[in-house]
Amino acid sequence: AGGCGALPRAFANLRGRTPKAANSNLEQCTAGVGTLLLEMGMLSRLTGDPRFEEAALCALRLLWSKRSKLDLVGNTLDV
Repeated sequence: AGGCGALPRAFANLRGRTPKAANSNLEQCTAGVGTLLLEMGMLSRLTGDPRFEEAALCALRLLWSKRSKLDLVGNTLDV
């Protein structure tokens, strides 16, 4: 299994287009990445499909790898 290449974006256009100007901000709130684990973990348990939780764990590990030398994570990250 490969590692994560990027953190999830805050906004997505479900039609596959580039998000409009208001949603094109590439910053991701780090709390938003962390909360994915709770949501996707529950989805995995309800569906019996571990892929959701695995993807959220991968994003969380990537976020943790971006921490500072003081083991701090910034408020936002550019994704």
